[in-house]
This record gives sequence, C-alpha cells and structure tokens, in this order.
Amino acid sequence: LALEKGSVTSHAAILAKSLRIPTIVGIPNLFDSYSAPIKGAAIDAIEGNLYINPTSDTINKLRNKKLRLKKILNFYEKKILSLPSSTTDGKPISVYANIEFPYEVDDNVKHLSAGVGLYRTEYLFLDKTEVPSEDEQYNEYLTVAKKIYPLPVILRTIDIGGDKLASYSNIFRFNEQNPQLGCRAVRFCLSNVEFFKTQLRAILRASVLGNTKIMFPMISSVEELRDVKKVLAEAKEELEKKKIPYDKKIQVGIMIEIPSAVMIASDLAKECDFFSIGTNDLIQYSLAVDRNNPHVTHLYEPAHPAILRMLKKIAESAKKAKITCSICGEMASDPLFTEFLIGIDLENFSMSSISIPQIRTLITAINYNEAKELADKVLSLPTAVEIKEVLKERLKKFKSFISI
Repeated sequence: LALEKGSVTSHAAILAKSLRIPTIVGIPNLFDSYSAPIKGAAIDAIEGNLYINPTSDTINKLRNKKLRLKKILNFYEKKILSLPSSTTDGKPISVYANIEFPYEVDDNVKHLSAGVGLYRTEYLFLDKTEVPSEDEQYNEYLTVAKKIYPLPVILRTIDIGGDKLASYSNIFRFNEQNPQLGCRAVRFCLSNVEFFKTQLRAILRASVLGNTKIMFPMISSVEELRDVKKVLAEAKEELEKKKIPYDKKIQVGIMIEIPSAVMIASDLAKECDFFSIGTNDLIQYSLAVDRNNPHVTHLYEPAHPAILRMLKKIAESAKKAKITCSICGEMASDPLFTEFLIGIDLENFSMSSISIPQIRTLITAINYNEAKELADKVLSLPTAVEIKEVLKERLKKFKSFISI
C-alpha cells in the first residue's frame, strides 16, 4: 500500500502491518506527481521507497531483499523458541500479540508469544455489512479464546470513532468536526448502553475457558471507569438470570491513553486489575498532534520527554497498586525504546506478531540493571533530540540483534 495521508500509527497502517502488507504512508501529492501512465509499482517499506514503473533490475533487487528478510525473520523465530523470555540477568519480560481477526492466532502466535495482549474487537464490526449479533460476537471471541488457550487473551471493547467508522448503520454515523476528540470508544458505548451490553454479554459468555480478560479503551476518569463497570455488572446479572455461565473471576483492565488518566493513574489502579498503555493515542493527545495529519507528522514524537515521563509515572502507579501493566502501542515494537521501557519496569509488551521475534531476541541481550541506568539518564534529558541521540548510540550495542 502507498498512501497520501496518515502515519505509521494510523489505524490503516497498523492494520496493514498486522496483515503483513508492505505499506508507506504520508506521501505528499502521491496521485498528482505522475503524468506518465502508471503500468506498475513496487514498494520497499523498510527504506520507505516507492518505485513507479520499476525496471526488471529493481524488481529483482527487491525480491532478493524480501527473501533475505524472510530468512532473517525465520532465524529469529527459531532462535527464540530455545531462549527464555527474560533479560540477561533473569528479569522476566512477557511479549504478547496484538490481533484484529481470529485467523491471526496461528501456531506462530501461540509458540512465540505469551498470549494475545490486545484483541481489537472493533474490526469485527468494521468488517461487516450490519451490526453483528450477540451470538456472532460470542462465536468470534470464543474462537480466539480456544485457539490461544491456555494462554490469555485480552479483549478490548469496541473502540469505534476517530478514524474507525462503520457507515452501514445509523448507530455508527457521526458528524463531528473533530472526531478524535468526539464520541469514540467508551463514550460511544455509554451513549449506546444496549449495544454495549450486547458486546459485554458476548465477551462474558466467551470467558468460560478462564483465559479471557476485558479491557476498556479511552478511560478518562474514575467516574467513567465506574460507569462502564456498572454496565458490565448489569450484563453479568442478565446472564446469571438466564443461568448462562461465564468466568466470574474475569479480570477487568483499562487502556491508559489520555493525559487525564495518566495524572490519576494511582486512583484508577485501585479500580481495575491491570493497565495497558496505548502510546499511539497517548502521544497524539499529549502533544496535540493529529496522528493522521501529514502536515504535523513531524511533531508526533514518541521520544518527547513528557511522553517518557508519563510512561514512567504509569508504570510506577501500577507497581505501587500491585497490578500488571503492559504497553501495546507502536512504541512496544520499536527497538529504539525496548531497553528504556524495560528500565522503567514495564514487564509486558504487546505488538503485531511480525515484530515479536525481533523484540524477544533483543530482550534476551538486555541487562535489566543497565536498562534502569539508561532510563534514569534518558528521563533527565530535556529534549527529544538528545534522548534519541542517547538511545540510538545505545542501540548500536545490540546491532546484531536487530538486523531487520
């Protein structure tokens, strides 16, 4: 795919990565730049190059590069099967898979990951021509739970809105000037309670195997979390009245992806069983940068000191409350940040399955105590430029582990 708009953290790009489709985004004036007839195109998504009407020599070079990368990926996959998922000094680090569709849970995901750390359930709705029934949802969720069993799966309730809209039903039609700040995720669900309860009942029914967890996105306050938990309690009560079984010990977690949630993370931690940090939206909302707007893409900066300090605060709040905390945004799969994230005591990473072999291999080369020292140094720096200089220099130490 070659797209004029969007960014590497837009949902179109994330979906393409999950489906292993080479993609380049944010190419200015893509369709206005070529007057000659376009007979074909080729993409080098590693380097970010798009070739219009490529020569046979270019195509052969790209095919050879693809074969080399496939061999490297296969090497990583085989290598990590024999390695513990821990640092050199024994710090356990779990790596989970992000998925959008049940068919993504294949043998590779089950063998290489610790489970499904993020199941984006909204794609079930986006992939249909009408709103799926409770039974349809239940069957989809149960399929994933069965395929990954006995490993866990975290089902995130529908995160509709923003750049993810389904036009086939009036319930999903929005007319908002700024949809990223509008009626999305739990805001949408709390405005459509019966719709929300249908999904919650389906998730609860699929939890009978005991390996399913529920996660709510875009939580901005304790009141909002209590509101969604109240609807969850109602869904449980409805199932109990009908004597329909579900896991009564099912864990409930939330995405931390709004600055307000970061500031009250210690309060939110008292109200749930786990955190998952959604860095894609957290960066967008913290830096006031639309991640789908190519005009401000250069301002979307994961290495911004404020972002890294927020991550530290979230991890500390979770640790103090003795709940688990994972990171599931694109930062989790970026080798530049792996050692830093381990250094601030994040022990659970969740990412597209294609990134798991490389990150797991890198983890086995990192020393936890050294990572803590690196994190302290990085957190003291005032600019993203200085931070990236330190992280890039540090990454050279692990060059043999990040060949892709």
